[in-house]
Amino acid sequence: MPVSFEINDKQYRTPEGWESVTFDNFLRNLEEVAPLKPIELTNFVDAHLKYLREAKEELLAKNKISEVSALSMRAKQELEQLGSTNFSKTWGEMPLKEKSKCYDFFCIEIGFWCDIDSKIVRESFINLEHLEATYWALFYEMNPDNAKIDEDFAGFDINGTLYIPPIKHMTESTVVEFMESAQFQENMKEIEGGNWLSMLDVMVVLCRPKGEPYEYVESKHEARKRLFRGVTMDNVINTAFFLLRLSGTLNLNLLIYTMEAELIQKELKLLESDTDGLL
Repeated sequence: MPVSFEINDKQYRTPEGWESVTFDNFLRNLEEVAPLKPIELTNFVDAHLKYLREAKEELLAKNKISEVSALSMRAKQELEQLGSTNFSKTWGEMPLKEKSKCYDFFCIEIGFWCDIDSKIVRESFINLEHLEATYWALFYEMNPDNAKIDEDFAGFDINGTLYIPPIKHMTESTVVEFMESAQFQENMKEIEGGNWLSMLDVMVVLCRPKGEPYEYVESKHEARKRLFRGVTMDNVINTAFFLLRLSGTLNLNLLIYTMEAELIQKELKLLESDTDGLL
Protein backbone atom coordinates (compact mmCIF):
# COMPACT_ATOMS: atom_id res chain seq x y z
CA MET A 1 0.00 0.00 0.00
CA PRO A 2 1.36 3.48 -0.85
CA VAL A 3 2.23 5.81 2.04
CA SER A 4 1.27 9.49 2.05
CA PHE A 5 3.09 12.29 3.85
CA GLU A 6 3.30 16.07 3.76
CA ILE A 7 6.38 18.29 3.40
CA ASN A 8 6.12 22.09 3.35
CA ASP A 9 2.34 21.90 2.83
CA LYS A 10 2.76 19.62 -0.20
CA GLN A 11 1.42 16.06 -0.32
CA TYR A 12 3.64 13.19 -1.45
CA ARG A 13 2.94 9.50 -2.01
CA THR A 14 5.14 6.51 -2.48
CA PRO A 15 4.58 4.65 -5.81
CA GLU A 16 1.09 3.16 -6.27
CA GLY A 17 2.51 -0.13 -7.50
CA TRP A 18 4.85 -1.70 -10.01
CA GLU A 19 2.66 -0.53 -12.89
CA SER A 20 3.64 3.06 -12.00
CA VAL A 21 7.40 2.36 -11.92
CA THR A 22 9.43 2.19 -15.13
CA PHE A 23 12.28 -0.25 -15.61
CA ASP A 24 14.54 2.77 -16.09
CA ASN A 25 13.64 4.17 -12.67
CA PHE A 26 14.11 0.79 -11.04
CA LEU A 27 17.53 0.33 -12.64
CA ARG A 28 18.57 3.86 -11.68
CA ASN A 29 17.70 3.00 -8.09
CA LEU A 30 19.93 -0.09 -8.29
CA GLU A 31 22.75 1.88 -9.85
CA GLU A 32 22.55 5.15 -7.89
CA VAL A 33 20.84 4.48 -4.55
CA ALA A 34 21.43 0.83 -3.63
CA PRO A 35 25.25 1.24 -3.40
CA LEU A 36 24.68 3.89 -0.69
CA LYS A 37 22.91 1.45 1.64
CA PRO A 38 24.91 1.20 4.88
CA ILE A 39 26.26 -2.20 5.85
CA GLU A 40 24.47 -1.81 9.18
CA LEU A 41 21.11 -1.84 7.42
CA THR A 42 22.07 -4.76 5.19
CA ASN A 43 23.20 -6.76 8.23
CA PHE A 44 19.99 -5.97 10.09
CA VAL A 45 17.78 -7.11 7.22
CA ASP A 46 19.87 -10.24 6.60
CA ALA A 47 19.74 -11.19 10.28
CA HIS A 48 15.98 -10.66 10.43
CA LEU A 49 15.37 -12.73 7.31
CA LYS A 50 17.58 -15.48 8.75
CA TYR A 51 15.51 -15.42 11.94
CA LEU A 52 12.29 -15.68 9.92
CA ARG A 53 13.60 -18.65 7.93
CA GLU A 54 14.64 -20.48 11.08
CA ALA A 55 11.37 -19.70 12.86
CA LYS A 56 9.42 -20.94 9.84
CA GLU A 57 11.41 -24.16 9.63
CA GLU A 58 10.97 -24.78 13.36
CA LEU A 59 7.21 -24.18 13.13
CA LEU A 60 6.89 -26.45 10.09
CA ALA A 61 8.82 -29.21 11.86
CA LYS A 62 6.70 -28.75 14.98
CA ASN A 63 3.52 -29.18 12.92
CA LYS A 64 5.08 -31.97 10.80
CA ILE A 65 4.32 -30.27 7.47
CA SER A 66 6.48 -28.93 4.65
CA GLU A 67 4.61 -25.85 3.35
CA VAL A 68 3.65 -22.62 5.14
CA SER A 69 0.34 -22.64 3.23
CA ALA A 70 -0.60 -25.81 5.12
CA LEU A 71 -0.21 -24.14 8.52
CA SER A 72 -3.32 -23.38 10.51
CA MET A 73 -4.43 -19.75 10.83
CA ARG A 74 -3.27 -19.78 14.43
CA ALA A 75 0.18 -21.05 13.46
CA LYS A 76 0.49 -18.41 10.73
CA GLN A 77 -0.42 -15.72 13.25
CA GLU A 78 2.19 -17.14 15.61
CA LEU A 79 4.84 -16.91 12.89
CA GLU A 80 3.81 -13.35 12.07
CA GLN A 81 3.95 -12.38 15.74
CA LEU A 82 7.40 -13.93 16.14
CA GLY A 83 8.64 -11.93 13.16
CA SER A 84 7.12 -8.69 14.41
CA THR A 85 8.53 -9.15 17.91
CA ASN A 86 12.02 -9.96 16.63
CA PHE A 87 11.98 -7.00 14.24
CA SER A 88 11.01 -4.52 16.96
CA LYS A 89 13.48 -5.98 19.45
CA THR A 90 16.54 -6.06 17.17
CA TRP A 91 15.77 -2.67 15.60
CA GLY A 92 15.34 -1.17 19.05
CA GLU A 93 18.68 -2.63 20.19
CA MET A 94 20.65 -1.19 17.27
CA PRO A 95 23.19 1.37 18.54
CA LEU A 96 22.21 4.97 17.85
CA LYS A 97 25.31 5.62 15.71
CA GLU A 98 24.41 2.70 13.42
CA LYS A 99 20.74 3.63 13.33
CA SER A 100 21.57 7.22 12.32
CA LYS A 101 23.28 5.83 9.19
CA CYS A 102 20.11 3.91 8.41
CA TYR A 103 17.97 7.01 8.88
CA ASP A 104 20.19 8.91 6.47
CA PHE A 105 19.70 6.19 3.86
CA PHE A 106 15.93 6.15 4.54
CA CYS A 107 15.85 9.81 3.47
CA ILE A 108 17.78 9.07 0.28
CA GLU A 109 15.50 6.15 -0.65
CA ILE A 110 12.29 8.03 0.10
CA GLY A 111 13.59 11.04 -1.78
CA PHE A 112 14.36 8.92 -4.84
CA TRP A 113 10.97 7.22 -5.08
CA CYS A 114 8.98 10.35 -4.26
CA ASP A 115 11.14 12.71 -6.35
CA ILE A 116 12.22 14.91 -3.45
CA ASP A 117 15.69 16.16 -2.58
CA SER A 118 16.93 13.91 0.23
CA LYS A 119 18.12 17.01 2.09
CA ILE A 120 14.54 18.26 2.24
CA VAL A 121 13.39 14.87 3.52
CA ARG A 122 16.06 14.98 6.26
CA GLU A 123 15.01 18.44 7.37
CA SER A 124 11.26 17.79 7.25
CA PHE A 125 10.74 14.35 8.81
CA ILE A 126 10.67 15.33 12.48
CA ASN A 127 8.82 12.16 13.54
CA LEU A 128 11.30 9.28 13.27
CA GLU A 129 8.52 6.70 13.60
CA HIS A 130 6.86 8.16 10.51
CA LEU A 131 10.19 8.06 8.68
CA GLU A 132 10.66 4.42 9.64
CA ALA A 133 7.10 3.47 8.63
CA THR A 134 7.50 5.16 5.24
CA TYR A 135 10.82 3.46 4.52
CA TRP A 136 9.73 -0.04 5.55
CA ALA A 137 6.55 0.30 3.50
CA LEU A 138 8.75 1.21 0.53
CA PHE A 139 11.12 -1.65 1.35
CA TYR A 140 8.25 -4.11 1.08
CA GLU A 141 6.51 -2.59 -1.94
CA MET A 142 9.73 -2.12 -3.94
CA ASN A 143 10.79 -5.75 -3.50
CA PRO A 144 10.08 -7.68 -6.74
CA ASP A 145 9.71 -10.90 -4.73
CA ASN A 146 6.51 -9.45 -3.24
CA ALA A 147 4.97 -8.59 -6.61
CA LYS A 148 1.70 -10.13 -7.72
CA ILE A 149 2.28 -12.38 -10.71
CA ASP A 150 -0.11 -12.55 -13.67
CA GLU A 151 -0.45 -16.26 -14.44
CA ASP A 152 -1.86 -15.42 -17.90
CA PHE A 153 0.96 -13.05 -18.85
CA ALA A 154 1.92 -13.46 -22.51
CA GLY A 155 3.95 -10.34 -23.33
CA PHE A 156 3.88 -6.55 -23.18
CA ASP A 157 2.81 -3.81 -25.57
CA ILE A 158 4.90 -0.80 -26.63
CA ASN A 159 3.23 1.67 -28.96
CA GLY A 160 0.95 -1.00 -30.42
CA THR A 161 3.67 -3.63 -30.89
CA LEU A 162 3.43 -6.77 -28.76
CA TYR A 163 6.74 -8.12 -27.48
CA ILE A 164 6.40 -11.74 -26.46
CA PRO A 165 8.69 -14.14 -24.58
CA PRO A 166 9.22 -17.64 -26.01
CA ILE A 167 5.93 -19.54 -25.66
CA LYS A 168 7.77 -22.87 -25.52
CA HIS A 169 11.17 -22.30 -23.95
CA MET A 170 13.04 -25.15 -25.59
CA THR A 171 11.35 -25.60 -28.95
CA GLU A 172 10.71 -22.02 -30.05
CA SER A 173 14.02 -20.45 -29.00
CA THR A 174 17.41 -21.33 -30.42
CA VAL A 175 20.42 -22.44 -28.41
CA VAL A 176 22.16 -19.20 -29.46
CA GLU A 177 19.42 -17.09 -27.87
CA PHE A 178 19.72 -18.80 -24.52
CA MET A 179 23.51 -18.75 -24.64
CA GLU A 180 23.41 -14.99 -25.27
CA SER A 181 21.01 -14.48 -22.34
CA ALA A 182 23.08 -16.69 -20.05
CA GLN A 183 26.27 -14.81 -20.92
CA PHE A 184 24.73 -11.43 -20.10
CA GLN A 185 23.64 -12.80 -16.72
CA GLU A 186 27.02 -14.38 -16.08
CA ASN A 187 28.80 -11.08 -16.70
CA MET A 188 26.67 -9.29 -14.12
CA LYS A 189 26.35 -11.88 -11.36
CA GLU A 190 28.90 -10.28 -9.04
CA ILE A 191 27.02 -6.97 -8.94
CA GLU A 192 24.36 -6.39 -6.31
CA GLY A 193 21.05 -6.48 -8.11
CA GLY A 194 22.87 -7.98 -11.09
CA ASN A 195 20.00 -10.26 -11.97
CA TRP A 196 17.84 -7.24 -12.70
CA LEU A 197 20.60 -5.29 -14.39
CA SER A 198 21.17 -8.20 -16.77
CA MET A 199 17.43 -8.69 -17.21
CA LEU A 200 17.38 -5.76 -19.64
CA ASP A 201 19.73 -7.60 -22.01
CA VAL A 202 17.89 -10.88 -21.51
CA MET A 203 14.56 -9.26 -22.46
CA VAL A 204 16.09 -7.76 -25.62
CA VAL A 205 17.34 -11.20 -26.68
CA LEU A 206 14.23 -13.22 -25.84
CA CYS A 207 11.26 -10.82 -26.08
CA ARG A 208 10.54 -9.86 -29.67
CA PRO A 209 7.55 -9.23 -31.94
CA LYS A 210 6.07 -12.44 -33.32
CA GLY A 211 8.05 -13.69 -36.32
CA GLU A 212 11.07 -11.46 -35.74
CA PRO A 213 14.25 -13.59 -36.05
CA TYR A 214 17.05 -13.21 -33.53
CA GLU A 215 20.26 -11.60 -34.72
CA TYR A 216 22.72 -9.73 -32.53
CA VAL A 217 23.60 -6.33 -33.95
CA GLU A 218 25.04 -4.05 -31.29
CA SER A 219 23.35 -0.85 -32.49
CA LYS A 220 19.93 -2.52 -32.69
CA HIS A 221 20.47 -4.28 -29.37
CA GLU A 222 21.30 -0.99 -27.61
CA ALA A 223 18.37 0.80 -29.26
CA ARG A 224 15.95 -1.84 -27.99
CA LYS A 225 17.50 -1.67 -24.53
CA ARG A 226 16.68 2.04 -24.49
CA LEU A 227 13.14 1.23 -25.60
CA PHE A 228 12.69 -1.43 -22.92
CA ARG A 229 13.82 0.94 -20.18
CA GLY A 230 10.41 2.56 -20.55
CA VAL A 231 8.55 -0.70 -19.83
CA THR A 232 6.77 -0.70 -16.48
CA MET A 233 8.08 -3.01 -13.80
CA ASP A 234 4.91 -5.12 -13.61
CA ASN A 235 5.69 -6.29 -17.15
CA VAL A 236 9.38 -6.80 -16.39
CA ILE A 237 8.64 -8.89 -13.29
CA ASN A 238 6.02 -10.95 -15.12
CA THR A 239 8.48 -11.51 -17.96
CA ALA A 240 11.12 -12.73 -15.49
CA PHE A 241 8.73 -15.18 -13.88
CA PHE A 242 7.39 -16.27 -17.24
CA LEU A 243 10.89 -17.00 -18.53
CA LEU A 244 12.05 -18.85 -15.48
CA ARG A 245 8.90 -20.64 -14.31
CA LEU A 246 9.91 -20.21 -10.72
CA SER A 247 7.50 -19.58 -7.85
CA GLY A 248 9.51 -17.99 -5.08
CA THR A 249 12.70 -16.46 -6.43
CA LEU A 250 13.97 -14.27 -9.23
CA ASN A 251 17.34 -15.95 -9.62
CA LEU A 252 18.12 -15.38 -13.27
CA ASN A 253 19.92 -18.62 -14.17
CA LEU A 254 19.24 -19.12 -17.85
CA LEU A 255 22.29 -21.39 -18.11
CA ILE A 256 19.98 -24.23 -17.04
CA TYR A 257 17.75 -23.54 -20.02
CA THR A 258 20.77 -23.30 -22.29
CA MET A 259 21.93 -26.78 -21.35
CA GLU A 260 18.42 -28.19 -21.75
CA ALA A 261 18.08 -26.57 -25.15
CA GLU A 262 21.41 -27.98 -26.29
CA LEU A 263 20.35 -31.43 -25.10
CA ILE A 264 17.12 -31.23 -27.09
CA GLN A 265 19.01 -30.15 -30.20
CA LYS A 266 21.33 -33.14 -29.82
CA GLU A 267 18.37 -35.48 -29.35
CA LEU A 268 16.71 -34.10 -32.47
CA LYS A 269 19.89 -34.63 -34.50
CA LEU A 270 20.17 -38.21 -33.22
CA LEU A 271 16.54 -38.83 -34.08
CA GLU A 272 17.07 -37.44 -37.58
CA SER A 273 20.10 -39.67 -38.02
CA ASP A 274 18.25 -42.77 -36.79
CA THR A 275 15.36 -42.14 -39.19
CA ASP A 276 17.55 -41.21 -42.16
CA GLY A 277 16.01 -37.74 -42.25
CA LEU A 278 12.47 -39.02 -42.78
CA LEU A 279 11.12 -36.96 -39.85
